[in-house]
Amino acid sequence: MPGSDLIWMMFSAMPDLYANTTDTVPDVPNFSWADYGMRAGMTRLLNEIAGCNLPASTSFNAGVIDAYPQAAEAMRDAGWEFIGHGMHQKSINHAGDEAALLQAVLDKIAGFTGVRPRGWLSPGLRETWDTPEMLKACGVEYVCDWVMEDIPVWMHTNNGPLLAMPYNLE
Repeated sequence: MPGSDLIWMMFSAMPDLYANTTDTVPDVPNFSWADYGMRAGMTRLLNEIAGCNLPASTSFNAGVIDAYPQAAEAMRDAGWEFIGHGMHQKSINHAGDEAALLQAVLDKIAGFTGVRPRGWLSPGLRETWDTPEMLKACGVEYVCDWVMEDIPVWMHTNNGPLLAMPYNLE
């Protein structure tokens, strides 16, 4: 399906921290992980988390609302916190108008959930030098991209403090 509008497109590379596939087309590992997650893994996660009565969050590409509406609705209806993660699974540091993209993502998620995302996790943990400033200007309170510490730390932006939450890469 070259040229299709799927969120995780097999026929284009996407950023990934765990496999060196950013130049590989077709992007079989990433497409397979996404396909499995939507086909089988999501239902299992929803059931396990609900069965344990645990709070949950999702780093969420806003395009999932259109591409996988049942998954998006299930997470919303389960009361999960939505953390902004891009429109599609593509690095934002080469997105062009980054500020417009961030605003569009946060607006789309807020329109769908009724709650503006408080957190952000960039696809591939990729940012520009201006991303923290833009996120804070958009009202984001915490970011999960900075893997510099195992406890939350405050980052300083011109728009106010931004909390860097730990993210485990191991």
